[in-house]
Amino acid sequence: MEEKHRIHPKLTDPGWVLDLAFLADMLLHLDKLNVDLQGQFRLLSDLVQGIFAFMNHLQVFHRQMLEGELTHFPSMSQLPARTKEDAAEPLKLSTTRYASVIKDLKDSFEERLQDLQQKRPQIRFLIGPFSAETDYLKPPLVTDEATSQMEIIELLEDDRLESVQKTEGTHTF
Repeated sequence: MEEKHRIHPKLTDPGWVLDLAFLADMLLHLDKLNVDLQGQFRLLSDLVQGIFAFMNHLQVFHRQMLEGELTHFPSMSQLPARTKEDAAEPLKLSTTRYASVIKDLKDSFEERLQDLQQKRPQIRFLIGPFSAETDYLKPPLVTDEATSQMEIIELLEDDRLESVQKTEGTHTF
């Protein structure tokens, strides 16, 4: 804009530039989650792992933002030198506000995905059936709880199936 001699007051306001950089960085993280969830041949376990990993990332982002650490915020950390000098004070004041925004986002994810969190043990069964606890194998994962639970226990104790799983790599039945 400076090259074209167009003046926009917002672009010279260090607080506004910081807000824009923060928004750009958060959208970058959300976009990565979005792309990860859309990949081809993704299993339910992959999607769940991606979502909960992102929620853990948000926790790290929150803590680091409170400490003023911008490692995971490249747009904010790469502000031009003159903007950084002008924005030093707004940055100190804004990190608490940005940390609050990150915490609100994490809380929103937790609230919306609390049912999925409760189903994680059942989903883990799909990943590693031989290390699963049978107490979690309840409806709706199984339809006839008593019979199916006993059948699954018998399958879990079948050493031949476990050896097939180990020789096949990460494939599960």
